[in-house]
Amino acid sequence: MNTKLISTLSAGAAAATVLVSMTAPAQAAAIKFGTDGIMFDRKTTVKFTFLGTNGANLSSLGIFQVSGFKNSAGQYDARSTISLVKTLFEKVKPADAMTVTAPGKFSTYNAGYSTNWRGTYEGGTITGPRTVYFTFAANTMYTLGLFNITRIKKDSAGNAVLDQTVANTYSTSSLNGRGPSQSDQRAVFGYGGVQGEILAAGEGQRLTTAGNFISANPFLKGGITIGLEDERGNGNSRDYNDFVINAEAVPEPLTMGGLALGGAWLAYNRRRRNTKNA
Repeated sequence: MNTKLISTLSAGAAAATVLVSMTAPAQAAAIKFGTDGIMFDRKTTVKFTFLGTNGANLSSLGIFQVSGFKNSAGQYDARSTISLVKTLFEKVKPADAMTVTAPGKFSTYNAGYSTNWRGTYEGGTITGPRTVYFTFAANTMYTLGLFNITRIKKDSAGNAVLDQTVANTYSTSSLNGRGPSQSDQRAVFGYGGVQGEILAAGEGQRLTTAGNFISANPFLKGGITIGLEDERGNGNSRDYNDFVINAEAVPEPLTMGGLALGGAWLAYNRRRRNTKNA
């Protein structure tokens, strides 16, 4: 798995290098798009496209604004103010193979779903449009998050029904715990190959290389893949395919501003790699 994933990341990095020649280093600190948050140095519109789900839980995917409390490491965490500003996609049933028979009740529970709860747009697992646009304000911290996460169980009649609701999970690792020692990666950000890896895997098939996918450049043509986990602290899962989307920044006209955004991204990504390898 590592070889394929690393090669696709390298291809994406090479494409981004084209922008280095006209960078604006002073902008670098304001660009984030990964597990340390989402932030742009100017108003930026991003197109989000639903790709699929492999999660047994019901959930919705949204964009949250983050502010307020920071911990001793200067990070936002679970004690910060995390406010939903936009719902992107919502699951209305656990998987394509199931049908809604009543509110909170679905067609007969099949144990086979436990290895592959595949959900697609065509199969009706989500409601609403397949593609959604959102404009991020400048110099404002955001995160993606799964919310209204509700587990499914089998009732006495063999039907799948809603069970307990669990805590939200966020693409910003530090928001999934209280303090630096509890930071918990619940999302991966990568290029083309990672999409195939996580969507092909069944529910519960661990992605062992998740640490390689902590940021990606949304300004690349075709965008990048983001995969999210729908539960916290579950060491037996970490398949990162419970909700999978594509994210692509809508390009500005080819001006110094647009080139500066790309250059700032390169500086940010280089800084993250250096921190990880330190």
